[in-house]
Amino acid sequence: MFSLCGAALAAGPLEPLSSSEITTAVNVLKLYGKAYSSTRFSLITLSEPDKVLVHQGKATGRQARVVLYERSKNLTSEATIDLQKKIILSFKDLPGVQPGFMTDDFVLAQQLVGRDPRWLEAMRKRGISPNQVMLETAGGRFQEGEEGARVLVVTSYLRAGAWNGYARPIEGVVARVDVATRMVLSVTDSGVVPIEQGTGSVGNDPSKLKPLTVRQPSGSNITLEGHQITWDRWKFNYSLNAREGLVIHQAGWMEGKTFRSILYRGSMSEMVVPYGDPDPNHDWRQPFDASEYGLGLTSSPLTAGGDVPEHALLRNEILFSQHGAPQQMPRAVGIYERDGGVLFRHMDPASRKVISRRARELCISSVSTVGNYDYLLTWVFRQDGTIRAEVHLTGIMATKGSTADPAGMKVAPNLVALHHQHFFSFRLDLDVDGLKNSPSALNTMPLDSGEENPQGNAMHAMLEPIESEQSGVQDASAEMARIWVVQSGRINALGDLTGYALVPGKSSPLIAAPDAPFRTRAGFVEHSVWMTRFSPLERYAAGDHPTNNPAPGGVQDYVQNDEPLQNQDVVLWYTLGVTHIPRPEEWPVMNAHVVGFTLEPVGFFSRNPMIP
Repeated sequence: MFSLCGAALAAGPLEPLSSSEITTAVNVLKLYGKAYSSTRFSLITLSEPDKVLVHQGKATGRQARVVLYERSKNLTSEATIDLQKKIILSFKDLPGVQPGFMTDDFVLAQQLVGRDPRWLEAMRKRGISPNQVMLETAGGRFQEGEEGARVLVVTSYLRAGAWNGYARPIEGVVARVDVATRMVLSVTDSGVVPIEQGTGSVGNDPSKLKPLTVRQPSGSNITLEGHQITWDRWKFNYSLNAREGLVIHQAGWMEGKTFRSILYRGSMSEMVVPYGDPDPNHDWRQPFDASEYGLGLTSSPLTAGGDVPEHALLRNEILFSQHGAPQQMPRAVGIYERDGGVLFRHMDPASRKVISRRARELCISSVSTVGNYDYLLTWVFRQDGTIRAEVHLTGIMATKGSTADPAGMKVAPNLVALHHQHFFSFRLDLDVDGLKNSPSALNTMPLDSGEENPQGNAMHAMLEPIESEQSGVQDASAEMARIWVVQSGRINALGDLTGYALVPGKSSPLIAAPDAPFRTRAGFVEHSVWMTRFSPLERYAAGDHPTNNPAPGGVQDYVQNDEPLQNQDVVLWYTLGVTHIPRPEEWPVMNAHVVGFTLEPVGFFSRNPMIP
């Protein structure tokens, strides 16, 4: 049993918008003539209050940030609504800007292509009935002449009732649609290619293992109050954001009744997937999964005993439909404890006495299904003060009809899965023991041989202060075991500054030509870490509106004013890269590939926090 309390309390300053608040925001816009029945809503989210006031416990009032789209005018607008006074605080039209894609866009693109004579002829030529085809829509590479357009790329798959819609691509047929003008811009048919016969079906589990059951006979240790979680000495809030997915707010450590802040806000600010096939039928593939589709809007129901353990608490969350109505996302978030392996262990050689302690972890998970891929994000809170972010990449690989191709790996007789990369940008607003922090790079290097190092074995861990934003643009270095430390002005019992370190996991750099246009669209992938001084306007690594935008800006622009970072409110942007070279063992469904990073205490405690 989970401890659930405070259900009747008023929303806290960072509590996500309720159904009634979403309705209020939309009704206010309609009342003042800023939204209509034809208006579509790309984003309705909490406009977060001033963080200084949140830290002081003085934040009051509730506001909503809304991004809306009028297709007849091809016009995007942004608004801020005071939900208590029921007035519009700001409203701004954004000509030439495209918001993230919505359901209407996908349906319209499929309808337009499905009745286009060129596409129908391509199907007829292959002897395929249109009603057997799955049309897949995706954002793609910007092309010249498409300025201001709202373009989706439409590809075709022979589904014919099969569960796996991606197993049989109808190779060579690609359409581009401007869903703003309702026009099919082009339909390319580069020739008939044999279609894979296998349906990519998934059968029953072939293993014969006996059940493994986790029991908590005394109940759960998790306490929930609205969206606030208390577990062991951890305390934090969470939300499901339509664009960023699962977000952690105000994570900190309780020392008695004293709350010590660590992570004010942690989120996946952007995700992009560039593919490595130069074939014009596939070179457009570079979806921005967070901004174009929404990691929260694409959240799919978690399965107990599959995605999360059977004892997990599964929570419904409230987002919104494209029409602006509150929409429940069933089983969108899972909260549970799990075994964390050995926490510490030692045997005294003289007495043979063993001390050993098992670790426990608190996990909070959500999964986003973006087309063929599924991304399970889990934030893990450990008893030793570590926060870990884990991303499980699974789902179905993108394929092309071919028997061999250097741009991919053969996974079925007439099927090649394409080489590609995934880049996740995590925005980590660290407030270690308060708002004012100072970042440094910790590099470990050998000391030159000589009088002070006669055996040549000395190593020095050098903490190098990062003075400003541009010097905070850095890359990972395995050679120097580089990590990044954010310290407060607070002194621990040993006389050192308290801090937390960003410790990168396995990560790949971008593999693309230096002049690839993609580098401009997704400038954040150029470096492992970016550091900025906090600004409430700097929310997303690829800018506010990357959709169909050849140069959306983002974190590479945020650092241009080179603001000072020592003793400031510092934000770290961590780029996690995955290079995926497909294997036959990953077909027809890819076993989960796990990547991540950790935030680890460095002097935050004066000794092991698990030793009384």
